[in-house]
Amino acid sequence: MRRARGDGAPATIVDDLLGHVERLHPERGDIVLGHLFDDGEVLVEMRPEQNLVELDPLDDVVGDELDDDRAFVRADDHPVRARAGGDGTFIQKIRDQRSPLLPAKLARVDPRVFVNPDFDDWHTAMVPSRAMDMDELREVFEERGIRKVKVGGFDVDGVLRGKYVSLEKFWGAAESGFGFCDVVFGWDMTDVLYDNGRLTGWHTGYPDAHATLDLDSFRAIPWEPGTAAMLVDFVDDKGGPHPACVRSLLKKVIARAKKAGFGATFATEYEFFMFRETPKSLHDKGFRNLEPLSPGMFGYSWVREGQNSELCHAILDEMEAFDIPIEGLHTETGPGVYEVAIRYDEALRMADKAAMFKPAMKQMCARFGITPTFMAKWNDKLPGSSGHLHQSLWSLEKKPKNLFYDPKSKDKFSALAKSYLAGQLHHMPAFTALLSPTINSYKRYVPGVWAPLNATWGIDNRTCAIRALSGDAKSTRLEYRQTAADTNPYIAIATTLAAGLDGIEKKMKLGPEAKGDASSAKNFPPLPRTLRQATEWLAKHKDAPRLLGDFVDHYVRTREWECRQYERAVTDWELARYFEII
Repeated sequence: MRRARGDGAPATIVDDLLGHVERLHPERGDIVLGHLFDDGEVLVEMRPEQNLVELDPLDDVVGDELDDDRAFVRADDHPVRARAGGDGTFIQKIRDQRSPLLPAKLARVDPRVFVNPDFDDWHTAMVPSRAMDMDELREVFEERGIRKVKVGGFDVDGVLRGKYVSLEKFWGAAESGFGFCDVVFGWDMTDVLYDNGRLTGWHTGYPDAHATLDLDSFRAIPWEPGTAAMLVDFVDDKGGPHPACVRSLLKKVIARAKKAGFGATFATEYEFFMFRETPKSLHDKGFRNLEPLSPGMFGYSWVREGQNSELCHAILDEMEAFDIPIEGLHTETGPGVYEVAIRYDEALRMADKAAMFKPAMKQMCARFGITPTFMAKWNDKLPGSSGHLHQSLWSLEKKPKNLFYDPKSKDKFSALAKSYLAGQLHHMPAFTALLSPTINSYKRYVPGVWAPLNATWGIDNRTCAIRALSGDAKSTRLEYRQTAADTNPYIAIATTLAAGLDGIEKKMKLGPEAKGDASSAKNFPPLPRTLRQATEWLAKHKDAPRLLGDFVDHYVRTREWECRQYERAVTDWELARYFEII
């Protein structure tokens, strides 16, 4: 009988449970799988047939019978669940459904390690990001067979900049940090140097910025065996947050929320088009005449999802194994377009997941010869790609309460929620550049395609910039619909949270609700329609530095640069329109 051990739960509990099984039934088959849940639960799968209800509870464990083939045992605050696998059909089901690169996930659980009967060694499954110390991390690395680490940080455009490092280099960096060339703050998304930068440039010589590893961001990469992933925060020469570090920006806003007594919960939705193209074919074709994953307008199509089931299962399973659990995946209206809903989490973890989802998708889809795009609007004849943010504030009690919910209110929204919403609407026009960061973002802002055109709110109204969803104590929340799939999650979450907190602090009053088609209403503040206009509004907004600090100056400079690059470009539209006839 193989021993399976789940990290995070006390080893003695797991060993006692498995030893108890072995003592009672030494002739029975191997333990096949061991899974650790976030709350310390361990799921042990066995085969062949085994009735664990026969097990007597251990001395320090209370046992509760569940059904004919399960026993549930608990020691202190560390529950352990053991289950018989029956005749092996459960394992066969996994083989039928799963990508061969990731045979780990079982029925929507959060696995950590497993033993597969077809392999003699350990294989890495899901390792949820969570607080770890160095000793524990070393043990996890050894047990997972981690041989190298990818470390990286996100720049202002949401691009993940990083590299592979050896374990020796990693352990040193984990203790004291490491140098990371600060050119990542001095160039744009195509690696062209800014000519208007203040934080770094030719005038500074592009020195190293100090990067510190966030051990809590540790993940094992399912599609790169033996490889861990970890994010960094950048600090300045005094040890404080680097003014261009988007992750540090969000941390500061979260700290402000906690100081006020609030915990912030967010969830992200992305729409994205997928194409049967490779990086080479995209460039060879000049990004024209691309082959979509599937043709036609098939929103919420069971058929299209089933026709691409292998890809869909890979997205769902491998993202969960990468600690980006997905609540829903479906087709949207357009050829090859899908929408994904990432499960809610506290603000920083949500931003990490949303930001990591994009590069993870691009790497995973490459195995299928597919390239996804998160452009806000890749084709003027098709709908754009949204990136909505769901959000709510919770108390910091041991059993948190949804502070947006008020059962006594007619619409179920609390006064605090309404002030939060009022703050977001107040700052929305001036903050648009932070939420819609590219030239292309504003091609989505046209009538009739679900994108908001003014600062509006409404109860369950998808034409508004903010859709208020009144439910119960768990589900009452706001859906920020202005953002598109090209948004930088760290900046977007920091910006919307800061604006909402400002509304609470100033006790702002919520204006009237928009009814019907909000985008056609004329009595609400309009949103900027170009990046140039949005950048000018942000630069003039006196509250922006107060709420978001020195980051605003750096960001405005980068958007001014982006505008100038576009203004000097000759587009295909201009060539087709003017080349011959004029």
